[in-house]
Amino acid sequence: MASIGNMANIQFRMAEMTTRFGAQSSNLFTKNSFSASSVKSYDELWENITKDYDGYVKSEYDKLYKSVMGIKDEESAEKEVTLKQASSDVRYSADALSAFAGSLRYGDKEYDTEAAQKHIEKFVKDYNTFIEKVGDSDNNNVLQKGVIMVNTAKVYSGALGRVGIEVGSDNKLSFNKDYMSQISATDLRTTFGDMGFSEKTAQKAEQISRLSGSSGVFSYTAASTQAYSYNIGALFSTYA
Repeated sequence: MASIGNMANIQFRMAEMTTRFGAQSSNLFTKNSFSASSVKSYDELWENITKDYDGYVKSEYDKLYKSVMGIKDEESAEKEVTLKQASSDVRYSADALSAFAGSLRYGDKEYDTEAAQKHIEKFVKDYNTFIEKVGDSDNNNVLQKGVIMVNTAKVYSGALGRVGIEVGSDNKLSFNKDYMSQISATDLRTTFGDMGFSEKTAQKAEQISRLSGSSGVFSYTAASTQAYSYNIGALFSTYA
């Protein structure tokens, strides 16, 4: 069910469309328009309710309808799948790095540097892919979280530098493995242990994964198309 905020968003969008294309355009989204008596697919439904409108108006309403119903084009859907995978990958490597760093003791003179290097390299690789996919997203909420993530990296740049990681101008990380012999157990635990950078990355990746694919208005499944179409039509009739 739509929230008050979501209904307000729909009102705003419909008011914008009415202003641009005339008051008669509000009749587009009525209960009768969404009659499913002979409609078997989204394309048939859309052709039925926009048959009397020119191409540009039809295109604008097509974008609005798909946004409200959560219908994604193939490119957007592929981006979301890719982003979710990247989010999952960086959460896994971030959690593994956090667990390794947390197992170290402050002041330890020796630790498994080979294992540490593998964890860091895997995390940096997954982090960079994650940042790249966030930047490709069409979801404003995802992009906002991405900005917070890259700003967090800048805040941690000093600590990251002590473990051989540099934050580049493109917001990606680079790791100098030749610096590994100079990295202390204390630096690793401070940077990647409890409440460290890798943990914060995992938290943000989880948030972004949840946001990816959400239209912010309604969820959509093929099985629910007819019922939601009727309810959306009623909503537009009330708020347009």
